[in-house]
Amino acid sequence: MASTYTTSLTLTKIGNGEQSGSWGDTTNTNWQLIEDAVAGVAQVTISGTSGATLSVANGTTDQSRNAVIVVTGSASGVNAIVAPLVKKVYIISNQTTGGFAITIGASTGSAVTIANGLTTLVYCDGTNFSSGITGFTGGNLSITGTISATGTITAPVFSGSLGGGAANKIPYQTGASATNFIDAPPSAGSATILTYTPGSGFSWSTGTVSALAGGTTNSLVYQSSPGVTQFFAKPGTSDIFYLTYNGASNQFVWSTGGSVTSVSGGTNISVTGTGANPVVNINGQVPIANGGTNATTASAALTNLGAAALAGAAFTGAISAPGSISTPGYFYFGAGSQCSLFDNTGASGASLSAHGAQFTFAYSGSAYAVGSWISTSDSRIKENVSSLTNSLAKINQLNPVKFSFTKDALKTANHYGLIAQEVEQVIPEIVSNSHFEQGNIKDIKAVSYTEIVPILIKAIQELSVEVATLKTKVGA
Repeated sequence: MASTYTTSLTLTKIGNGEQSGSWGDTTNTNWQLIEDAVAGVAQVTISGTSGATLSVANGTTDQSRNAVIVVTGSASGVNAIVAPLVKKVYIISNQTTGGFAITIGASTGSAVTIANGLTTLVYCDGTNFSSGITGFTGGNLSITGTISATGTITAPVFSGSLGGGAANKIPYQTGASATNFIDAPPSAGSATILTYTPGSGFSWSTGTVSALAGGTTNSLVYQSSPGVTQFFAKPGTSDIFYLTYNGASNQFVWSTGGSVTSVSGGTNISVTGTGANPVVNINGQVPIANGGTNATTASAALTNLGAAALAGAAFTGAISAPGSISTPGYFYFGAGSQCSLFDNTGASGASLSAHGAQFTFAYSGSAYAVGSWISTSDSRIKENVSSLTNSLAKINQLNPVKFSFTKDALKTANHYGLIAQEVEQVIPEIVSNSHFEQGNIKDIKAVSYTEIVPILIKAIQELSVEVATLKTKVGA
């Protein structure tokens, strides 16, 4: 029978009747190869990222049979060391320069990465290469030197001059290679502060941080420059002050007066008085988006200016609106230039101008009556003009009614008109929310009766055409 070789160490297995007279030499070679596998050290040199393949030889000296593989050379990246895929234990040492890791494995299966400067145990099970050291169990482990970890250290227990890492103790360095522990806070139920005193070390303090020197009652603390803290004293009077920053002088200053300027793009607002009814003076241009008219207004005193904006606010001075309102009373100012009279506190008259229409109101008791009504109708200010159609059909759908109001002096009087919700089903363009309120009824609907007049005129014209047609048919 011919000689064969072992799988892992490739030792010669002399066949029956083989190597007559020389089998002793083969046996001696096998013993040497076994020694290499147990205690042999092979050096493998790499360059750049070329890596290396361990040599394999049957029955003679090679690199892969050695117990220890030392990898040297100058690396510019990770180098792969390829070993035979047979059952074997190795000690691998990465002694390359350049700071890069190496890998040890076969052409198939998993490999093991070895960091630069590290020596570790690796084994192959015939399929994959694996790390030979994955944990430590047993008794105490004493290490002299530096411990470097790239993963997670779990469940550490420190020991020191205070008896070790007990609950809530904090380790700190008292000197080179010397660790000590801070005791647990004195009481778990009270606030504690960790402080450091030169010469004495760390300690716990209860309560609050001591007041900074130099501060007086109600003073503000601020950084005047990097690393420098100063105090900014409160004003010495009881007036209202505002804290502002003066960029020109690069400092904080107190401003007096109780006024706020440069509001809403240049509008000046000043406030006089305190409490529930301060007087607000507005000077400048109030934009429409902010409830104004885009007109330059004179100073106006406003009182009871609440969250409802100008709706229901009481004005005690003259106000320049789209028209003029020069009487004490409650008014509602709508969007754009639309103004609606809301209430009156007892004046004898009021003047209001809105959307180019002039109104004259006469006050009597709790009711207003319209004295005259003029509406602008110049062709030069109109566009998209078109004739009306089907006006008679629309008028026929309206439901004129007699009614009385549910509140105030108008409650018992008889009135004639239309129901806004019914008109809205026929001619929605002439119905709008007036923004009036009565109790819990909000946005009371209103009908523009002036808009009905052109429809009535057109309906009469359509009716006249029908009458003329009927006269022709009957020969009248």
